[in-house]
Amino acid sequence: MNPDYLKLPDEEAAQAITDHIKQWDAEEPLRYAAIGLMTHQVWKRMLWQHVIDPANGFPCRSFARWVRVTAPAGYSTVYAAMRDVEALPDVPAADLAQIPQSNFKTLKQLSTAVRGDEKVLAVAKSGRTDELVKYIQKEHPAQHIEADTFLRVPLTETQMADVEDAIKKAMDSGRCDSRSQVIWSWAVEELLKTDATPLEDVDDKDCAHA
Repeated sequence: MNPDYLKLPDEEAAQAITDHIKQWDAEEPLRYAAIGLMTHQVWKRMLWQHVIDPANGFPCRSFARWVRVTAPAGYSTVYAAMRDVEALPDVPAADLAQIPQSNFKTLKQLSTAVRGDEKVLAVAKSGRTDELVKYIQKEHPAQHIEADTFLRVPLTETQMADVEDAIKKAMDSGRCDSRSQVIWSWAVEELLKTDATPLEDVDDKDCAHA
């Protein structure tokens, strides 16, 4: 999907983005940043008001409800992608759309000047986080980059087999491109269950992007 939705009237843009993300949620995932860029438009322009909620036949009452309706299996990814895109307002959308999810963490730790460097962006688009980190450490040693830590959890053979199967399923879906991203996405989904309140029952005023 190209950025034509930016030029569409609100109602048409709402439907175009909704249809595209539904397709991603059910079938073929889009690039992580593309999801963030599109959902940010839905929130910013309040496009969710133009999308019918299948539960009651009326327009979605909030952005949060739109996310639940549009991407029931991937709402945590939608929120994470939008937060990451919003954290990099100085990076052109055309560049963001080519950057894999794994490199957003590193880019967010850089100064505005450094992450605006064309060479830095080119390396970030390559998809190799280790190459991006090495490049930053060599060319911009003053930049502080958060180091990776390792999670060590004792598991039985049966538990490990189940975890490995779950990780493989998550990566095969195309929504995560590393084992660490899979585990992190599980953590995000668990955090979204705060107070065990279903997302559709969350009051609009309690949602950061209501």
